[in-house]
Amino acid sequence: GAKGQFLIHMYNMKKHMKYVIDETKFYCNKFIPGTNIKIINLKKALKMRKSLIINLAPTHYSLIKNKISRKHKIYDLISN
Repeated sequence: GAKGQFLIHMYNMKKHMKYVIDETKFYCNKFIPGTNIKIINLKKALKMRKSLIINLAPTHYSLIKNKISRKHKIYDLISN
C-alpha cells in the first residue's frame, strides 16, 4: 500500500529489494512505482529459498507472521 511505498522510497530500500509481497490479485506481477521491485503473491514468495521478509504493514504483522514458514525470517520495520 501507500505506507509501504513511502517507506521504500524514504529509506531508499529499492536498491536492496527484489520483490514485494501483496495478496491483492490486481497488484501481482506489477512493479512498485519508481522502482524495479516486482510485486508477487505470498504463494510464490514462500516457494523461494530462505529469505528475509520485511513487514511494511504494521497493522497486519500477526496475520503475516502466521502465514510465513520458519525458513523465512520476518522483520517488522516499524516496531523494531
